[in-house]
Amino acid sequence: MRKASTCAVQPSLQTLAVAAILVAFVSTHTPSAQAGTPVLHVLPWNGHKAAISLTFDDGDPSQWGTALPALDARGLKATFFLIGNNLPNKDVWVKAAQEGHEIGNHTMTHSHPKDFTAKQIADEASGAQKLLQTEIAPNVVTFAYPFTEVTPELKDAVKASHIGARGGWGASYYLKPTDTPDWFNIPSQATMTATPIDTYKNWIDTTESQGAWSVFMIHAIEGSTWYQPVPKKTFYALLDRLKADADIWVAPFGSVCAYWQAEKILEATVPSNQGHVHTYAWSVPSHCPKGVNLQVTLDDVGKPQLKQSGRLIKPNAAGVYTVSFDSGEFQVVSSS
Repeated sequence: MRKASTCAVQPSLQTLAVAAILVAFVSTHTPSAQAGTPVLHVLPWNGHKAAISLTFDDGDPSQWGTALPALDARGLKATFFLIGNNLPNKDVWVKAAQEGHEIGNHTMTHSHPKDFTAKQIADEASGAQKLLQTEIAPNVVTFAYPFTEVTPELKDAVKASHIGARGGWGASYYLKPTDTPDWFNIPSQATMTATPIDTYKNWIDTTESQGAWSVFMIHAIEGSTWYQPVPKKTFYALLDRLKADADIWVAPFGSVCAYWQAEKILEATVPSNQGHVHTYAWSVPSHCPKGVNLQVTLDDVGKPQLKQSGRLIKPNAAGVYTVSFDSGEFQVVSSS
């Protein structure tokens, strides 16, 4: 019987050398394998337990006559989806935007999307956006579908120049940080005249218990003849409930969209490692609003320092760092 070749079962010296090089490469280029690489965590919902967005449709007079003063009195910010050809009180909306409320796009005419021609789709989506940015607020990046009707054609047009869009029905009204949402059909729950305050409180409690984000869709407040006006007593109680809960981030629709998208981008970023310097670099989406800051924590490996744009970022008393998403980069320096 012929003796088997040893080449079939034993690696050559050349093979061993190549394997050693590969092991060394992987050990120095894989973040989880490199000794002393800090572990980064992005806190969801801007460091809160949950998030809620109050959104108002159509620019009804009760919104500036009742809702805006009530929100401002409590220091709460909301989103107002305005119709391009229905802006009777522009100065009010300009002031609201300057004071931190969000202005969103609700098309030019508030017509049924299923009836739009190709030209109308462009006018209703980007045309209304450009008008609102010219006359009301410089950065209109969110959209709400009229009648919550989402067509593929309109959705594609919205994607071209917005960061997110609010729809209506959804598999769940409570979006969790680990979910992968459809950014251009975020579900929302509509308020109704006959809905008791306890129902809205239950929406809030469910959002908080699930550590989720939920969106309210509001059309009018008592005194209006528009769709489903919410009684003033109910509306004020809703705002008071939200104001009293420090664990909930009450923020405009676009603010939560932008933070969550930035969070997911940073979480997917693999750092490049040069010794004890770990650089996180990412691309900022073209329509992302300016001023998005992320709340992050680092583990204690090597007592890391975080630097951004050439300056040291110090954590707060809870060990949380605030980093600018606009910068597109930061470095974590570990001492070991």
